[in-house]
Amino acid sequence: DPNDNLIEGGGTKFVCKPGARNITVIFHPLLRFIQEIEHALGFSPAKQCPLREFLTIYIKNIFLNQVLGEINKEIEGVTKITDPLKILANADTMKMLGVQRPLLQ
Repeated sequence: DPNDNLIEGGGTKFVCKPGARNITVIFHPLLRFIQEIEHALGFSPAKQCPLREFLTIYIKNIFLNQVLGEINKEIEGVTKITDPLKILANADTMKMLGVQRPLLQ
């Protein structure tokens, strides 16, 4: 695949698709790693590893802003509907709930 960034000589190499939500997958292992570094270097609670500082700033400035943007889009979409009671559950949801008739109609 010519779009595969893991190809030799392809320049930048990505392990996964870039995105702010990737932090949710690596947060706990990364935090344990940071704690190991801080313990090994004898950092006190008052002095943090630069990686912890970076992680904290990333979560505050990038991740939370992305989540806020997603929530705002959802709210916008819901509030633009003229009659919210006419929203119907999709077929997969109806099947999962075991209902035969459309919901909220």
